[in-house]
Amino acid sequence: MCVQGGDGLAETLLEAIRMSVYTCQQQFEYERWNCTPHGHSRMLTLKKAYKETAALYAFSAAGVAHAVARACAAGRLRKCHCAEWRWGGCGDNLAYGRTFATKFLDSGSIDKARSSSGHLKKGEEERSVVEQLVKRTCKCHGVSGSCSVKTCWNQLAAFSETAAVIKNRYDNAVQVNVEIRENASHLRTVSVSAGDHRVDRKELIYQQRSPDFCVANPLSPGTTDRQCLRGENCDILCCGRGYNVHRLTVSTPCKCKLILCCQVECQNCLVEKTIHTCK
Repeated sequence: MCVQGGDGLAETLLEAIRMSVYTCQQQFEYERWNCTPHGHSRMLTLKKAYKETAALYAFSAAGVAHAVARACAAGRLRKCHCAEWRWGGCGDNLAYGRTFATKFLDSGSIDKARSSSGHLKKGEEERSVVEQLVKRTCKCHGVSGSCSVKTCWNQLAAFSETAAVIKNRYDNAVQVNVEIRENASHLRTVSVSAGDHRVDRKELIYQQRSPDFCVANPLSPGTTDRQCLRGENCDILCCGRGYNVHRLTVSTPCKCKLILCCQVECQNCLVEKTIHTCK
């Protein structure tokens, strides 16, 4: 799918990319794999079939569906509008967002990367996460707040809620075996199995065992010098190597007071801060 400028779509897709990358890194900030922030490592990961690969596609699919649905409702896209509901109101156009995300993510370089990795699910379960987190919002109209007339619309939840669901699915991802058969007519059939476990469409699936993210490799810079939380995850994140303690002096606003009605005046105070980084 070719994306042209001038119709608001390019800006919306850039917003979707920024949102999906940022929230993914938030969710994995204190994990050995921290959502592959570097471009080259990310592209290498997308060509594999790890559960990290599934997570990256999940955030991309959900991010595009979410951003496009919101942009439709806000009137920022020419080819869609807000979703009108039979009970009145005008909400996020999730139907258009899902349709667009399907066409966009199943085309071009993304599709080629997915084909080479053997990733099968193509993001439909991640787009469904967005749909499940739709909230009905209502506003009352009437004399003295009587609510004799009510206007309602469907509104997407904050993307951070979607990200948390995807993170949970990553933690419970299912490793599968994939068998591709080709008949005499060159038609291919694909079967996915996970032993005695029945694969649900809402689950993230993967084929290959993840590499060791403790040490530097082409897919990861390793965890050396990563900041950890003492007493919570330093042992796991630092892979048993231990951690260094750094005491820093930083400037922070303090002794703030209100001036007149609307202005706040603060002083700058020096405080000591302790951080821990993996050896």
